[in-house]
Amino acid sequence: MAHLFFDFDDTLSEHALFIEQYAVALGHALAVQFRTEGRSDTEWINSVVSMFHALEKDYVARFVGNPLNGYNSWYAKMPARAAELVFAEMQLPIPPDPAHVAVDALDGALCRCSAIFPGVRETLHALKDQGHTLHIASGNDSRHLAAALTGAGITNCFERLYGPDLIDCAKEGIEFYTRVLEASGCAPESAIVIDNDPNAIRWAQQAGAKVILVRLLVEDSAAETEPILSGIPVVTEFPQVIDAITKTVRSLN
Repeated sequence: MAHLFFDFDDTLSEHALFIEQYAVALGHALAVQFRTEGRSDTEWINSVVSMFHALEKDYVARFVGNPLNGYNSWYAKMPARAAELVFAEMQLPIPPDPAHVAVDALDGALCRCSAIFPGVRETLHALKDQGHTLHIASGNDSRHLAAALTGAGITNCFERLYGPDLIDCAKEGIEFYTRVLEASGCAPESAIVIDNDPNAIRWAQQAGAKVILVRLLVEDSAAETEPILSGIPVVTEFPQVIDAITKTVRSLN
C-alpha cells in the first residue's frame, strides 16, 4: 500500500469558493465580536479580503524562489499581523492581544466553510479502506488545514497535515517535499503526491515521489500535461482519482 499526499486548494476543495466563504464567515464573526456603530458587516468582510491580499503579497515576496527563508519565524508573526491589517483598514484601535483575537476568529471561520469537490469524502474513505495512508501536503499551515478539514467533514481521513509550519519550509520548491517525506518516515518510492499545480508535481517528482496531476476545474482542461506527469484531464466526480491512484500504486510494485 502507498502513502498518499494530497494538496488541498483546487485538489480537494475549490479554492475561489472556499476563500469567498472564509472572508464572509470571518468578516461576520469580527463584526459580531467588535460591533461598532456605523460599521457594516460588508466593511468588515472587505477589510478581511484586503488582509488576505496583503498577507499573500508578503508571502510571495519572501518565499517564492526561496522556500527556506524562515517560514516559522514569519508564521509566528502572521496572526498578529492579520489582526493589525484588518483593524487598520477599519480605522479602529488594535485589540490588546491581536494574535489571540486572530487565531480564535480565523479558526472559527474556517470551521464554518466547505467547498470540497463532489465525491471527495467517498473517495478518501474508499482509499483508506484499501489500506492506503493519507496525508495532506499543502501550502497552508497545519492549523489552517485542521480547521478547514473540520468544516469539510474529512479530518479523520488523514494521518498528518503537512503544512509548511511542520517542516519550516514554504511549498515553493523541491525542499518542501524532501522535508515532508523525511518527516513522514515514508520512502520516496512509496509516496504518491496528488496536486493540481504542475510546479508542485515537478518538485515532488524531483524528490522521488510518484505523482498525479489533477485538473479538477473545467477551464484547466485545455492546459497541456507534460508526458512525465500522470494526468487526469478533467475530473467532474472525484472517484475517478481512485483509478489513477490504483494504477500508480501498481507501478510501485
